[in-house]
Amino acid sequence: MKGFIQRLALLIHWIGFGFFLFGVVIGLGGVLYQSILEFASPDGLSVSDNERFERAVAYGSPSFGEVLLNYLAIGAVGVGIGLFLWVLQWLISGNKSLWPWKSSE
Repeated sequence: MKGFIQRLALLIHWIGFGFFLFGVVIGLGGVLYQSILEFASPDGLSVSDNERFERAVAYGSPSFGEVLLNYLAIGAVGVGIGLFLWVLQWLISGNKSLWPWKSSE
């Protein structure tokens, strides 16, 4: 039974590590992606901020801040789930290592 619990803890550790990486990549990737879209848009220099705002309101598209917060919220959820699973596997197996391929024992 101990072998099964150790394998279960390892599985939980890998899943949590995946969620943690997913959260970090989505959060940082979303920030970079939105920044590139906002500041490197082809009409960025020719359209004033007021025109861009009026266009966004008219077409119902979300603002830069709303989309950025969505990316960061998804990233925070991924990191939160990853940390929860890390604590869970630590309680099950006693392994405190953040990296699934290393053992603190």
